[in-house]
Amino acid sequence: MKTIRIIGAAFVAVLMVVLAGCGGDTPAPSGARKLTLQLNWKAEPEFGPFYAAEVNGTFRAEGLEVELRQGGSGAPTSDLVATKQVPFAVVSADQIVVARSMGKKIVGIFAVYQKDPMCIITHKARGLGSLDAAVKAPGTLAIERGMPFATWIEKTIGFGPAKIVPSPYGDLKYLQSDPNYAFQGFATSEPIAARKLGLDVDVFLVADAGFDSYQTVLAVHEDLLKDDPELVKRMTRAVTKGWEDYMKNPEPVNVVMGRMNPTMDAATFTAVTQAQIPHVISDGTRTRGPGTMSLERWTQLTDQMLKSGVVRTSVDPASCFRDPVEILKGS
Repeated sequence: MKTIRIIGAAFVAVLMVVLAGCGGDTPAPSGARKLTLQLNWKAEPEFGPFYAAEVNGTFRAEGLEVELRQGGSGAPTSDLVATKQVPFAVVSADQIVVARSMGKKIVGIFAVYQKDPMCIITHKARGLGSLDAAVKAPGTLAIERGMPFATWIEKTIGFGPAKIVPSPYGDLKYLQSDPNYAFQGFATSEPIAARKLGLDVDVFLVADAGFDSYQTVLAVHEDLLKDDPELVKRMTRAVTKGWEDYMKNPEPVNVVMGRMNPTMDAATFTAVTQAQIPHVISDGTRTRGPGTMSLERWTQLTDQMLKSGVVRTSVDPASCFRDPVEILKGS
């Protein structure tokens, strides 16, 4: 299941060499535009809109031949877009802010997760009741310091006497063995796995405490927006249709993703699909449409990241995104 990990600079450099020259946007023999969409994890329901666009022929209808390239732990998707190794990739909103603070010109164009599923998970028997209590309680807290949400927690809430250790990234053995263990995870993944093991857990969303970063954000280099707006529009239109199709009928797409990711069984695919609905549907998607993003949310995020020290220089929130509704209008 999906986790987030900071990748080492050495691995990034090696991966860049491997991918250099591979190309991510070339003509296909069929006449369709052949390109790569780099995911940041394995085939799972959060990528349902992208796989639905492939399974249902929506990419082909837009004249696109898209390779959905699975990612893995630490996949440097923001760097791949920033260096134009691939034309499209999945990142998080806070990664875009970090990248732009470093002069990397990547832009979000579609946000699948409207509400951030990042959370702290604890044993329900502890009765902690809130994120504040969970990160301040004695015991062990497994959290990746340096991640934007973790820095924000440390600066705004503060850690208590707990022993701080690195994130287990989906490994539940520590939760099974330690009744005073708390750890970071995605509300759409680790809690489901924990309950399958018979563990009763509480889930405290970081978004509910105030730090709400868009997740599963389709991103491009800003040069692509300027130089080939029609390609960006076609991709956005295909993903929007994929989102609509997946929300109506996810099971056929889940079957296809399940063949690509046999580590997740069919029951778990269904459970995750249901669990992510409150993170995918928002007031914005109801009124403006799938994938929508607002300047207000981006302004709040950039301000929080600057004030908490995640970034050292201010970032123009308007530069971080283009709302898919506006892209589809052609403005």
